[in-house]
Amino acid sequence: MLSPREPADLSAREARFVAEFLVDLNGAAAARRAGYSPKTAAQQASRLRHKQAIRCAIQAALNAGGEHLAALRARLLEETAALAFADARELWDQEDDGQLRLRRLADLTPETAAALGEVSSKTWEGGAAVRARLHGKVDACKLLAKLLGVSVERLEFTGRLTVEEATRARESLRVKLGDISLHQRTAELPANEEGA
Repeated sequence: MLSPREPADLSAREARFVAEFLVDLNGAAAARRAGYSPKTAAQQASRLRHKQAIRCAIQAALNAGGEHLAALRARLLEETAALAFADARELWDQEDDGQLRLRRLADLTPETAAALGEVSSKTWEGGAAVRARLHGKVDACKLLAKLLGVSVERLEFTGRLTVEEATRARESLRVKLGDISLHQRTAELPANEEGA
């Protein structure tokens, strides 16, 4: 068995996959950039990542980065965590009359400012609205789980399910995914008279 420190015999395309994977830890995107078919990139990435030599090459590259890579990894974790755990309530101040006003960018915490994906305003005769949108929390949570090594890319079940059990499991998963998507916050609220 290869250790992460031993050089692995990789084809040129496999070596390119490893290099591309290290860019963003996205297997399907790495497979496409390494020249695999876009139609089968996800399957190719899964197949490649299960190869011992490729796993060792990825681990060796991650280990070789030393302090620079550790600092970069820490920064990626911080930024991704800021997106994943952002709270849309930190974007707004409530006035005495109950109106909500978007906080000035200078008044936001660095984490909240980093999570802010879009700010736009719309005016019309007799009114105005400000819209603030955070970056996608679900995607950030998935990436954070991947960076922390706690994500499950593939789950195998060996056994038998009845149709009723499979239907209940599918419905339970649908409800849980719906709950997660509710936490992606998009706020569109009336602006105060001064504008935001």
